[in-house]
Amino acid sequence: MNIFDFFTSLLPRFGRNEIIEDIDALQSETHDELLPVLKSVAALRPKGKWVSPKARSAEDVFLYTLPEFNRLGLSDGLFRIFFYAPKALEVIREMAMADFAKDVTKESITYRKSNVLRYLEIYRFASKYALIYVNRLLAAEALVVRGKPDTSDESIVPVEKRWLDQNYEAFMKALVLIAVDARDLKKTLAEIPDITIIDKKKEIVEQMVGKKSLDPLRMGFISAQWNPIYHIRMQFAEWQVKRYNERREEKRQIELRLLDLKNADRGIEDPKLEEKIEYNESRLQDLKAILYDTERDFGLV
Repeated sequence: MNIFDFFTSLLPRFGRNEIIEDIDALQSETHDELLPVLKSVAALRPKGKWVSPKARSAEDVFLYTLPEFNRLGLSDGLFRIFFYAPKALEVIREMAMADFAKDVTKESITYRKSNVLRYLEIYRFASKYALIYVNRLLAAEALVVRGKPDTSDESIVPVEKRWLDQNYEAFMKALVLIAVDARDLKKTLAEIPDITIIDKKKEIVEQMVGKKSLDPLRMGFISAQWNPIYHIRMQFAEWQVKRYNERREEKRQIELRLLDLKNADRGIEDPKLEEKIEYNESRLQDLKAILYDTERDFGLV
């Protein structure tokens, strides 16, 4: 959605504290969940070591989209992107503290502030997608290493498969954005006009400063469904708990799949581990269904 559609979808009022809490949560999730997983995957599958067609294709797409990581490959590239990403979140925190009042009203949202919020939403989406994405690649990899057909998609619910497929291109665009150096991000955001967004004046503003100046990071691919915090009045604490449980189980499942892939590389079969993976996958899908139902009730899916 374009920047004005994004602005239109915002809540009439929310607090600066909610923005800061959002940033804190993203930093915590990156440090505690995403980076440990990506580091382990990078150690097990450096560039060119993927075996399954699904993972090899994913690496090709990643390197085509982000050629600056050609030397590193998919797994090391993902780790590098999210390793430096918290510095960008610090830039966003500084801007949030400086530009947003304690009580944020829709009437006070400027083009610069809107871009700050859009960055946070894209980051949250990319973080979520990355965990699920890696989980699916590891599942496919272990099957193919053992000489079995890739049936990894059969263990996930159709709605998640559809979500992954529909948002794959957006994930690649999100990675390009998050890979931007924190200093360049700060400079680019600071140069966005701090002009209040007003419906009747949007065309005049676009003519005066140009559309590219209002969306220099090209964040038009964002969906309001990626982060309900600034769009939907809901039981946020309840949603947070359900989302935390889902992410924790996703991380646990990836850890099990990493052990399974190590076994597969060594030609080792471990029925107990495979049984645990199957059990955890069932539990994970149940948690996803619970979160999906909550988000559906609020019109997010």
